[in-house]
Amino acid sequence: MTRFEYDITTVLVIGCAFVIAHVIAAMLSQKVHPIALLGAIYLAVAPFSVAQELAFSTVLKYARMYSIGLSVVLAILVYRLIRFRSSALLLLAFFSFYVLAAAWSDVPSQAAKYKMQSLLTALAGVFIAYSAKTPDDLRKALRILLPGAMVFTILIWIKFIQDPAALRYMGRLYAFGINANRIGQSAAPLFILCAHVALYDPLKKWKMLAYMTGVLLGIIIISCGSRGAAGEALIGTFIVAMPLARRPALLITIFLIIAVTGVAVQEYVSTPAAERLASVDVSETNRDKPWGFAMEYFRESPLYGQGWVYTTNKRQMGATANMHSIYMQTLAETGIIGLALLLTAGFVVGIRYMMVYFANRKYSGGDPLVYYGAAITAAVLAHGVIEFGTISGTAVNSILIGFGFGMLDRFREWGTYHVQLTASHRTHVPYTEGSPPATAHSMRSN
Repeated sequence: MTRFEYDITTVLVIGCAFVIAHVIAAMLSQKVHPIALLGAIYLAVAPFSVAQELAFSTVLKYARMYSIGLSVVLAILVYRLIRFRSSALLLLAFFSFYVLAAAWSDVPSQAAKYKMQSLLTALAGVFIAYSAKTPDDLRKALRILLPGAMVFTILIWIKFIQDPAALRYMGRLYAFGINANRIGQSAAPLFILCAHVALYDPLKKWKMLAYMTGVLLGIIIISCGSRGAAGEALIGTFIVAMPLARRPALLITIFLIIAVTGVAVQEYVSTPAAERLASVDVSETNRDKPWGFAMEYFRESPLYGQGWVYTTNKRQMGATANMHSIYMQTLAETGIIGLALLLTAGFVVGIRYMMVYFANRKYSGGDPLVYYGAAITAAVLAHGVIEFGTISGTAVNSILIGFGFGMLDRFREWGTYHVQLTASHRTHVPYTEGSPPATAHSMRSN
């Protein structure tokens, strides 16, 4: 097959998918928010858009890029979600400088092409949160995102069932040409999403779907042998489950189920994958070598970095070199200035989530949505210590980091501490399914 014939085929497939996707989106737009729906599409296609053994991975790459682009366009031009608040602005300030750094790299145009994906994907995550007008809308958005997690899980398991032997690479899960770490870092944040929906969604059908998907994702994470993914899943799930502290019996039961499932899975998956989760190995084949390279690049330009650190191993024009840490990557490419922006964003948002937490827990045990927002933000930033995917613009974490920051803005705007201020006192205002948050004016008029 010639290059020309391949391009024609790709164009035809993309054209058909384009029409079908828009028809389906139009049919669903009356029931679900289009921006959240595009987020679910991203969650489903992003992990497979980098698959080396999928013939249509190019189509999925365009689908991923289009879902992000359309989401941003709709949010700005149609829904006018352009009133950014401080948490999102902190994140976008970092990503804007990260993109700006392309200007002083060796190949500015190619660098900008890769870096712009990071900014747009994080922005799309912010817009998913901003599209929610009430806490009830945010709950519905999480339900919309859940099918994206289900698609990823089902496809990995179908491949496993069809050819289990082909999924083992160095004793770890390997599917569609996607390495174990990449599969794991896609599964971990989706597992956190499933944990929240399974524990707190009021409808049993969504709880059941989330529970079954979460169990399958847990097996995937263990089979990958990815310590970063396992750590991200554990951190996020722990924070998500914090509201259950007032119900210790249920909390203990949940963690016993997780522990028993983990032990059972370890008996099934390969020994190297299970053993790797219990080991800490910072060797030259793991993190020591790329982190060493990152420090060398940093020393050459400590203030504002190299602009872009790239490799030509896979693409002649260059592709981002993986430093296996968002912090090392930031240090190498944007220097002290970029790292300061990233750390400031993480520190400030962490403090703000803690403030929301302490105010929120005083009333009715706290709104679980707040815990999910804190969970996904903390877990993704923690995972970034040993993986680069969050700022790649192509990973599941890339969109969920924006979602976590955007959710905090919404909580602070709504006063989602379950508290509203009146002229003379604080009033406890519990949110109910289907009702918008009360305002001080509405309470005074009552």
